[in-house]
Amino acid sequence: MENRKKPMILKRRDKYKMYQAMVQYEDLTPHLPVTKQWKGKEAFYQMLSDHRGLVIKPNRGLKGKNIFFVSKWNSTYYVQMKDRSRTFKSMFSAYSYLNRRIKDTKYIMQERIFTARVKGKPFDIRVIVQFNPKKKKWEVTGYKFRVAGKGMLITNANAGGNVVNYKEAMKFSSLPPSKQKGLLKKAKEVSLRSAEIMGECYEGHRMFGTDIGVSKDGEVVIFEINRRPLIRGFSKKHRNKIRQLQKM
Repeated sequence: MENRKKPMILKRRDKYKMYQAMVQYEDLTPHLPVTKQWKGKEAFYQMLSDHRGLVIKPNRGLKGKNIFFVSKWNSTYYVQMKDRSRTFKSMFSAYSYLNRRIKDTKYIMQERIFTARVKGKPFDIRVIVQFNPKKKKWEVTGYKFRVAGKGMLITNANAGGNVVNYKEAMKFSSLPPSKQKGLLKKAKEVSLRSAEIMGECYEGHRMFGTDIGVSKDGEVVIFEINRRPLIRGFSKKHRNKIRQLQKM
């Protein structure tokens, strides 16, 4: 294993610290969208100048709630939350709107990855990784493809997202066949690596759910990692495997 800093010890959900823990690993860095803390106008301006768009979300948020998607086109700025989008004529007016909504809640700003689509809708992959105490190693025990609901950019079930199987997702994907090849394998490898790192940060924790995005170029990126993922929506085979390890 490569030389690295001493693992960060984390006790609770903190998306920014989780990013900091992972970004120090060279093999994982290419799969992490640039992430900064929401700390006022100048930080927002810099991030939006550096990237085509941003995802601004609560540092301790759950279930895709209160997430803002920001994009820019020439001198126009767009902010979408759920299925509603607002248009602003300046970066300052977009910032002012967001700042009023965010108030004193701790938020992070994440480089927005413009993802591949299934039937014209964004999709991602939720991968379950668990520690096998008998084999003394982490292993992937389940995965599911999630497609966003109508007009939405998030895939969570509470926001109208649907689960589709791998073959259906690829059949209706915007990815060409050359980019589909090895996609699931890459998603599993990146998820497994992230769980190995998070397992050192959260002592005694044995299960993580990694949300993997897929760029239009077929590259896999980590949107975020869940410490207590639900197993609803996984196939019966995967649910049984997940529960089997949970009992060990």
